[in-house]
Amino acid sequence: MSSASTTWKDLLLQQQHHLTALMALNEQMVRALLGDGASRVAQARPAKIVKAAKTKGNGSAAASSRSRWFERGEAVKLAKSLLKTPMRPADLVRALGDAKGYNGALTGKESKRFESAAHQALINAVSNKSLFRSRDGMLRAKR
Repeated sequence: MSSASTTWKDLLLQQQHHLTALMALNEQMVRALLGDGASRVAQARPAKIVKAAKTKGNGSAAASSRSRWFERGEAVKLAKSLLKTPMRPADLVRALGDAKGYNGALTGKESKRFESAAHQALINAVSNKSLFRSRDGMLRAKR
């Protein structure tokens, strides 16, 4: 029984390795075909999919994925560039979606996830004092 489980784990690891290699090859093909236009294709993608191997109680690997909507510090940087005048948080989330190119490109469920992630990023930016919330609820950039 243990040899079957180790074989299964080996096959899962090989599958993950092959999928990673195929994704890299696909990106190279897109860059080669589109040349300079590859950056526009990269912006049109909804989100990066980060695969994380989690183990269940029995030790078998279960693949799960999560969307990573912003790189580290990207949401605050974009928000500061968009906040020329004070804005409501909901308006700023819509502006972040426009800046990232997600508005109109995401399904309803993905759109809600993005909005949730953007709101959480703004909450974290306010708590880290990168952005300020006025008494009327408007967000302002740090001076």
